[in-house]
Amino acid sequence: AGVDAGPDPSGVDACLRRLRVREVSLLVVSHFHVDHVGGVAGVFRGRRVGAVVGPSWSEPPYGAAQVREAARRAGAPLAAAQAGWRWRAGAVDLVAVGPPYPLRGSRSDPNNNSLVLTATVAGVRVLLAGDAETEEQRAMLETMPAAAIRADVLKVAHHGSAYQDPQFLAAVRPAVALVCVGVDNDYGHPNAGLLDRLARGGARVLRTDTGGDLAAVRVGAGLAVVTRGPDPVRQR
Repeated sequence: AGVDAGPDPSGVDACLRRLRVREVSLLVVSHFHVDHVGGVAGVFRGRRVGAVVGPSWSEPPYGAAQVREAARRAGAPLAAAQAGWRWRAGAVDLVAVGPPYPLRGSRSDPNNNSLVLTATVAGVRVLLAGDAETEEQRAMLETMPAAAIRADVLKVAHHGSAYQDPQFLAAVRPAVALVCVGVDNDYGHPNAGLLDRLARGGARVLRTDTGGDLAAVRVGAGLAVVTRGPDPVRQR
């Protein structure tokens, strides 16, 4: 299973090729902003995609149309998922934990209706937070026990933006925090205060802009993180 496709088809295709991924059983789209779905055609390039799942919030419409068209061309079924949705295959168990209900009138409704997942893989629990900002993070805290979002590994929401709820981060309490963020982006991501908060909470924090591809792996009974190193061509 894969979550989101980044902004560029060649980028995600190259990543999947490096990992020798020839089939994607399930492609999950957290939300439809172009930096998450612009590369969706690259996921389908030369490989089979079994199914596509996205959020119920279908904005912005252009991004939603990109995903719909890519799935249509490949003949892959496309469905919307809500909190409580579950998918299992082999050693992977995915559960949608957010959004608990549609959020309207927030700082960014597409971000705050991101499909947020927990993924348990061979006993390691990962929280995939999409671009959920403060409003969605608080909504999850208010509607479910903290244990539902507790995770060993956190894919930090919204590229490490400042719009994070401290109580949410404390409930996740990750050992490893991975920040997916472009080099020299125009948004000031990741936020230095957020990185410091995560580190003070006990997490080992790694970033794609400085570490390149990041992989959390099992080593015996523990966790380790492998980095490939940044690409020589600087990308946003």
